[in-house]
Amino acid sequence: MHTVMTAAPVASPAPAAPRGLNPGPVPRRLLVALLWLYSTAGPIAEALTTNRAFYTEGEAVVAAPPVALTYSLVGIGVPLLALAIAGVALLFTRVSLLAVTVVTLPSAVLLVSQFLFERGLVVSILVPAVVGLLVVATGIRLSDLVVLGYLGGLVAVVSLVGTVVAPQNVFMSAGLAQVEKSITGAPLLAGIFSHSNILGMFLAMSLPFAFLVKRWVIQFAIVGAIGAALVLTSSRTALSGAVVVLAVVVVGWLLPRAPWRVLCTAGFAVAVVALFRIPFGETDPSAYTYRGGIWMFNIERWHENELFGLGATWYTDHYAELRRYLSSAASHAHNEALTLLVQGGVVLVAAVAVVVTLAFVGAARQTRRSRGIAAMSFVLGFLVISFTETTFPILKYGPTSAVSLVPLLVLAVDACRRAASPSPLAPPALDGDPAAARWRSWAR
Repeated sequence: MHTVMTAAPVASPAPAAPRGLNPGPVPRRLLVALLWLYSTAGPIAEALTTNRAFYTEGEAVVAAPPVALTYSLVGIGVPLLALAIAGVALLFTRVSLLAVTVVTLPSAVLLVSQFLFERGLVVSILVPAVVGLLVVATGIRLSDLVVLGYLGGLVAVVSLVGTVVAPQNVFMSAGLAQVEKSITGAPLLAGIFSHSNILGMFLAMSLPFAFLVKRWVIQFAIVGAIGAALVLTSSRTALSGAVVVLAVVVVGWLLPRAPWRVLCTAGFAVAVVALFRIPFGETDPSAYTYRGGIWMFNIERWHENELFGLGATWYTDHYAELRRYLSSAASHAHNEALTLLVQGGVVLVAAVAVVVTLAFVGAARQTRRSRGIAAMSFVLGFLVISFTETTFPILKYGPTSAVSLVPLLVLAVDACRRAASPSPLAPPALDGDPAAARWRSWAR
């Protein structure tokens, strides 16, 4: 009798993981929660102490002492803590130079732009770079972003409960005065934030990570709560992004991997083109709820220095003028690409484009089906929301940065770690997962 011996399949090389310190999932997820708290601690304190009936967009208000104290402690303490953790981790961890370059490049470019205009150092410019270094040094992974799904669901539930318990704290100013913008006839829900659009964006970009939750009952409960709160915000931008997220999820579970990846690649290309085409092709000032006029004004200003923009603090320095000639909503360009062009020009847009493109690559190369779908739905949903809103302020760490900038950095760094893999379709083992079998079943 002859026995035929078959060689075991050779495993594909794993992504280059950091060597040295390698925190487990609990410490990594606590860091994600800390970054989330950095975005939300101030708004939460403000929501607990502010009667929205007296809030007016663009009006300078004196913050209550607890709110001012919260913003000060979080604004100083979290970046210093993040920098200390990243610094210690980098001392004992071998990391990818490519990843370090990618996550720090946007802040570096914006800093150079600021000095070109002799406006001096603005420390908040460095915060996104510090967050990026923390992601690189501690190895925060896509699976750790499930924390954003849970916390997004918590914000949605608290906001919905607030409509009954404390409506004056969660509805927008004057409540019924905003009904003409409502798609439900009810007042606009702002939740823990000062504006319904901010809550809408926050929830829409939290939604993809609810699909990382393993228990279906909890997953559906979170998605339902986020969906209900999103409808009450009446934020058309956020609802559009949420529809894209859900569409990507549904199609991802229906199609095999190969056609799904082709479809998502086409969607990514179309979304990137639309991101620039929508503001630059608009000639009606009243279009998109008067965003057309804001876009036209910002494009004129950008032409003053197309390569390096007008500086990181241009919107802050000229807000009085912007409010007088446009509206109180003109504190940014209401389009992510255009806001970046005004602040840092083509150079800054190119730096951020590298991060976004690598985030897409990182999403496309996930081996677990659920993670790949969640990651891709985030990237495409993020781009759609960016059509008519500034999804994260590159100048600082804003109220939506935890659910926009952080996932982008995590996915971009993941793509850098996987750069050594010989094929974009190779099934590298990540997080110790024997993912090859699952990958093969999805690839068919």
